[in-house]
Amino acid sequence: SVSIAIQMHSANLMTANKDSEAFRLLTVNNSTVAKIQNRTLRNIYLAYNYCLLGLCTSGVKISEHYFLKSLALSKENDLKYITSLACHNIAHKVYIPTQQFDKAEHYLTKSLNAIEIPKEKLSTFKALIEVVAEAKDSAKALVYALKYLTLKDSLEKVFINEEFAELETKYKLSQKESTILKLELSNELKNEERKRLLYILSFFGTFLVVMIIFIIVMTKTKRELQQAIHTKELIFSLVSHDIRSPLLGLLYAVPTIRDSIRMMNPTQ
Repeated sequence: SVSIAIQMHSANLMTANKDSEAFRLLTVNNSTVAKIQNRTLRNIYLAYNYCLLGLCTSGVKISEHYFLKSLALSKENDLKYITSLACHNIAHKVYIPTQQFDKAEHYLTKSLNAIEIPKEKLSTFKALIEVVAEAKDSAKALVYALKYLTLKDSLEKVFINEEFAELETKYKLSQKESTILKLELSNELKNEERKRLLYILSFFGTFLVVMIIFIIVMTKTKRELQQAIHTKELIFSLVSHDIRSPLLGLLYAVPTIRDSIRMMNPTQ
């Protein structure tokens, strides 16, 4: 992890044109990496470290030396990315500036074979076109240009297909979201309708219960009233019967009493 941090920091220093400082750090890091016990891991770190040393070295021969060491370790451990990186760098840092175009083409071709990322292949084809053009080999330049255009077209088609697939996915997602919103709105409306229906049912249920209670109370009251009227009539009939008999007797007795009194007292 320390070696990776040093390598990243050195790359940042090279970006800031501090090659001598980066070279010093990478040289120290080389000694640190050499102590790693795992052989594969050690070779990976060393291969990348040598590649970075080749970049920050000012001398062409020293740069070539470090790049070749990086390539040897990369080939031994099948490190395609570092192979591609070292080939690309040795071509641009060593052979193109010294006009060794055959060697530059050779290493750029090796870089092309090691690259698995299409966009990096495009930049390598472009570099190859420039190299063979500098070497005045128009036939090769045409071949690389055709390969460059073919790859570019295929990448554009892939990009268009990816964009179309992305748009299609977004459209499907929007459709799903729209459907979900419609379902949610529909559920909300159904819930509102259910609430209204429950309110109506509860209102009519309460009204019905009240009416039933009212009818029961009225029926009971009517029955009690009818019973009271019947009782009153019965009482009146009994009372009238009991009073009528003595009154009738008294009514019939009054003339007799009056006649008796007259007979007893003729003068009156």
